[in-house]
Amino acid sequence: MNDAAIRIKYKYQWQLENDSLIARWDNVPHHKEISTFPHHMHNDKGVSACRNMDLKAVIDIILDKIVG
Repeated sequence: MNDAAIRIKYKYQWQLENDSLIARWDNVPHHKEISTFPHHMHNDKGVSACRNMDLKAVIDIILDKIVG
């Protein structure tokens, strides 16, 4: 077995029917200024720090926003 680290890439996007972005969470390594690099979130306010996301976490966030 190889001891090299395995990097799992992810990108989750939440948008409206008209393609307007609500939020996108990803770990593309292009925002080195973010404290949680490479994990970050895009929205209408720009880019911000976020934890390492998985599908369950994204669904929980969406449900919390739409169900309350």
